[in-house]
Formats: sequence, structure tokens, C-alpha cells
Amino acid sequence: EGAINAYVKVVENDMAKLKSLQQRGVKKDEGITQFADDLCQCFTSSFNEELGAIYFVVLGTFNELDKKRLDKNSQIRAEYDALCGGYEGDELMKINIDIYRLANKLDPTIWEQYDHDETHQLAGRIEQNLSGKLNDLPEEFLT
Repeated sequence: EGAINAYVKVVENDMAKLKSLQQRGVKKDEGITQFADDLCQCFTSSFNEELGAIYFVVLGTFNELDKKRLDKNSQIRAEYDALCGGYEGDELMKINIDIYRLANKLDPTIWEQYDHDETHQLAGRIEQNLSGKLNDLPEEFLT
């Protein structure tokens, strides 16, 4: 509850800055670019709080769900696959399905070479394959 109250105060402070900027308007001698910069400064504090919440809470939860979805126990894996499955007709889910299908074009042994926190190394390998420096990934995956 203390964190929520602190966040509400940050947002209220940012909203007060925004209202003040709105009342001031664009200064003719500074122009629209400076006004845009001032506008961004109005909500930077609350934006940083929100990014922190996403990064440390939401993404951590998704990471844990993903680990369970990859569990070696088939019953646990099936339960978490169903939980993370999405809904028919959901555009985001369609993108996720396409990414899933693309990922399955790589041999599982390639995926096993990278832990969750090492996928940036796989991204580098993909870039090298696309640029022609390497040729060790399937063409159907790269195109």
C-alpha cells in the first residue's frame, strides 16, 4: 500500500506539471521542439515508475510462467501451455503464434545452446547468418 501511495503522489506531481505546462502553452521564442521536451519532462517520473513496475514485476512473472511452460514434466508443461495460450482472433496472439512457428523452424539443439538470459547471443548469430558471415541456420528460418 505504501508503494501505491508513493506512486499516486508521483503521478499527481507529474499531472500538476502537465497542467502548468498546458496553461503556459508554447513560448514563441522557444518553439514547438522545446515545448515537446518540456512535455516529456512532465511525465518522466511517473513513466520511470511504470517502466520499473513492468520490468521488475510483470516481466518477472512472465519469465516464471515461461519457465514452467518449458518444464520437463509433461503435465506441468501442458497446464502452463494452456495458461499462456491466448484467445482465438486476438491479433497479439496471432503474432505470438507466428513467432512460435518461426522458432520451431530451428532445431531444438540450437535453442538448447542458449539460456533465457543469453538470447541476445542467438540474435547476434541470426544477424551474422543474415549478413552472410555465417551459414549455420536453416534458410526457412531466415526468410
